[in-house]
Amino acid sequence: MGRHSAAQVAKSNLTQGLAGAATIASYDPDSPGSSVAKAAIAAAIAKLISMRFSRNDELEADKLAVDFTPQAGYDPRAMIEVMNILQQQGGRSSTPEFMSTHPDPGNRIGELEKEIAAEFPQGVPSGLKQ
Repeated sequence: MGRHSAAQVAKSNLTQGLAGAATIASYDPDSPGSSVAKAAIAAAIAKLISMRFSRNDELEADKLAVDFTPQAGYDPRAMIEVMNILQQQGGRSSTPEFMSTHPDPGNRIGELEKEIAAEFPQGVPSGLKQ
């Protein structure tokens, strides 16, 4: 778990390599101009794939935070407040979530609530700092 930066670099290199390979494989010598459009499509698909990885990494980081914040003496429910602030400050984005590098804060709140309930089925221990 974790090591998101290293994993992101490896995934980015892989998707860029696949996009380049798709462009080369689809080259048509009878229509050389078409390779530009195909390259753009391949690059766009690679970008969407890497964005999905970024969103998944953010959700994994939230899960890890639910595990680690209580160990540090902090209440993991405070992260829900952070997401509320992000949602209020950012408003509702007109960009669809699948084209964003980060999950929608409202969706992250739901995921955090599920993770906290799973981690603490009897309730979050008292005495943790907010």
